[in-house]
Amino acid sequence: MNEEQQASLLAEGALATHYLFRWLHPDEVEQISRMEEICFRSGEALSSAMIEARAQQVEQSFLVAVSCREHRVVGFVSGIQTDETHFRDAFYADPSLHDPKGKSLMLLGLVVLPEYRGQGIGRTLMALYLKAKQQKSSLDRAVLTCLNDSIEMYEKMGFRLGERANSQLGGRSYVEMVHYFGANDHCWIRSLCAKD
Repeated sequence: MNEEQQASLLAEGALATHYLFRWLHPDEVEQISRMEEICFRSGEALSSAMIEARAQQVEQSFLVAVSCREHRVVGFVSGIQTDETHFRDAFYADPSLHDPKGKSLMLLGLVVLPEYRGQGIGRTLMALYLKAKQQKSSLDRAVLTCLNDSIEMYEKMGFRLGERANSQLGGRSYVEMVHYFGANDHCWIRSLCAKD
């Protein structure tokens, strides 16, 4: 069984019957770009060129949720690996900073289209992505940045509040959230995937 099949089999419950969770296909880059434009403010959304560069240069950078009914991407999570322990904005635009042997997974986006939120798609994307990345390499941590109003959501996904982020994307102030990989990850990830 290949990794794409494994990722799609890990989702359980009602989500698994309505959505396919798999790695991004090259012809879906424009869908990701449109989702960025819908879900982020000007100055925060990544360009198609940035997304395409990351998708081409970083193997399995994007895990997507595809609606089985509409046959379109409705959510995604993406990231790169590095040995750096704190987030910086350069990770968004420069896929050459990816180090497949890096011990830190820098999460560059968790996006679900507004009309699909509240179903557990984002939670499932995060759980499957962390599990797939941890199985492939020996990671110590996953790091993301978020605005204050998203802290509680990421805490429910097993992330802990870190320090003020060194990020000025879109001229806003962000905080770092960190998930430390450990022995109990399989329980956390399984419980996230099972909830609908």
